[in-house]
Amino acid sequence: MKPMTPHGVEMLKSHRFVSPLALSFIALLIAVGAATGAQAQSAQVFVSARNGADGGGCAIASPCRTVSYALTQLQPRGQAMIVDSGDYDSSILIDKSVTIAAAPGVVAVFSPALPLGTIFSTSGGPTFCSALGVCDTVVLRGLTFDGQGVTQDAIRPGGMMLTVEDCHFSRFRLGIYMNGPGTLNVKRSTFLDLEQGI
Repeated sequence: MKPMTPHGVEMLKSHRFVSPLALSFIALLIAVGAATGAQAQSAQVFVSARNGADGGGCAIASPCRTVSYALTQLQPRGQAMIVDSGDYDSSILIDKSVTIAAAPGVVAVFSPALPLGTIFSTSGGPTFCSALGVCDTVVLRGLTFDGQGVTQDAIRPGGMMLTVEDCHFSRFRLGIYMNGPGTLNVKRSTFLDLEQGI
């Protein structure tokens, strides 16, 4: 006699019966796993010099300490929001379209004093611009850059479409050094004590 399922369906030796309830449970596990993977990066992350720690997803309740780490948790075309005044990263490598902004009233200072260094730069090459010449877009808003008379330049944006809004640059050799093809749009920004602003 051939084995039967609880519903009276004949089972073949090479096949097993899986109940609809078990199939539903497996589908649920797959859906949860896919959702967890999709949430690995967020559309918006938060950074705080006051109480941030580099770990987790950089949510508003548990912000990151550095912009560099926050960018690893940010999906392309997302925004890293700086929520507290203070000193931030000495060097940031940007490899995707992002907006990095200080919240209203926040003074986010990037002041590394690195001899001949650059604070914001890009990975460059084909990873940043497509073969058709379409480059990623970076927006920097409300940030303060202070080179302390030592750092070479604040931003080296070769190969990107860069928008700088409401930013302040001081004590660099070059505030923004366009070291390759790209576009630059500067709005309501100040340049003080530099050899060349742009």
